[in-house]
This record gives sequence, C-alpha cells and structure tokens, in this order.
Amino acid sequence: MGGPHLKFDHQMCMDVEKNTIYVFGGKVLTSSQNVEDRALETSFSGLFAYHVPTNTWHKLRDDSTGSGPQDIRARIGHSMLFHEKSRLLYIFAGQRSKEYLTDFFTYNVDLDQVNILCDGQKTEVSAAGFTQRATIDPELNEIHVLSGSNKDKEKREDNVKNSFWIYDINQNKWSCIYHSDYGQQTSSKESNQEPCPRFAHQLVYDHVRKVHYLFGGNPGRPNCPKVRLDDFWSLQL
Repeated sequence: MGGPHLKFDHQMCMDVEKNTIYVFGGKVLTSSQNVEDRALETSFSGLFAYHVPTNTWHKLRDDSTGSGPQDIRARIGHSMLFHEKSRLLYIFAGQRSKEYLTDFFTYNVDLDQVNILCDGQKTEVSAAGFTQRATIDPELNEIHVLSGSNKDKEKREDNVKNSFWIYDINQNKWSCIYHSDYGQQTSSKESNQEPCPRFAHQLVYDHVRKVHYLFGGNPGRPNCPKVRLDDFWSLQL
C-alpha cells in the first residue's frame, strides 16, 4: 500500500545496503475514458522508496512544478543512478510534456536533500537528451552516458546523435570521449567498426572488468521509421 500509481517510463535503482528500491518519474496513467480529458490530466510520478524486507512503500517526494533549490520535477526519458558510497541518487535530463530537460541534480536518500549540479537554464548538461543511457562506477567516481535522441532547438526536430560522455564526480566535469559522424550513407565496412546512432537502446556496465555492453535500439531513420536494431557491442574505456 502507498506505492506509486500505475505509470510507465520511470527509472529504478537498488540500494543493496538498505534493501531499498528507489523509483522516480514516469507518466501516470489516468482512469478517464475521455481522450481529451486524459490529455489534460497528464501527470508525472514523484520519488518513492520500496523496502524489500517489509514489503512497504514510502513516498519521499511529490512531483513539483516549482523551481526552488529543493524542488524535484518528475519526468520521463531521464537517467537515474545510485552511488552506493555517497548515498546519492544522480538524476538528469528527460522530458516533461513538451519540454526537454537539461538539468542535473543529486538526492541524498538518507538526509532527504537535493543538490543542484546544473539547473539547465544558464548551463546545460552536455550529455542531456531523451532516452540516453547511463551507468555509474562508484570506485572511479564516474558516470558514463551514451547519448540518445536530442531536441534540436533551432530546427525544432528530433535528431539521433552517437556520443559517449564521462562525468567526473570529484571534479564536477563532463568530457566527451567519443563522437561518431556515422551516417546513413556510411559503408558497411565502417558500420562494422562502431555502432550507428540510436535511441531507446540498453546499456549495462561490468564494473569489475570495466566493460560496457550495448544492445539494440531505434536508429531513428525518417525513411525507415519501423527499423529496429538487434546488434550487440562491447566498449572498454
């Protein structure tokens, strides 16, 4: 009882030490039968914690429409990672209705405190986008991001970029270590050397061997909108 409403496109992280699952964001499904009413009732889910041993939910934060230093705006298409040593959730990017978010903040799960690393107004998170995939290495204090779909503010259209970013937690600094100009006209030989741009892919990280694994996704090709990928790649930094 007391858990989040029925929703989709949220993010989850596991706190092994406290046997707790943190769930943030996602679009809430409404019970309205009227299509127009459902459009008007669009709402997003806040931050919840699920304690596994006791099978109980606890609401940590409601969705906020404010912009204060302790406000948390829920979203979809975002990234959320848990740093087990610092006890922080790292949350960034995503989409809220028609707004593409480029903010970056942490949430201390023990102290219920928010710390804004980037407000998305004066400066934007370099790796921000929609359905980008991220991993964290608590030992190296690094966050790794493989970009997904981005909103081009000038052309006002979606575009798919292929770049890999590293965020140094200690230095609060982003670095782009890989950027591909791979296009639809790229030869088959080149396409076998690096993955094509994509979004809605999945990325996992083996923090012991320091290897990323990438599978599938949507290449976002306007001339072939139904194409989906089933390729499998590994990346060792």
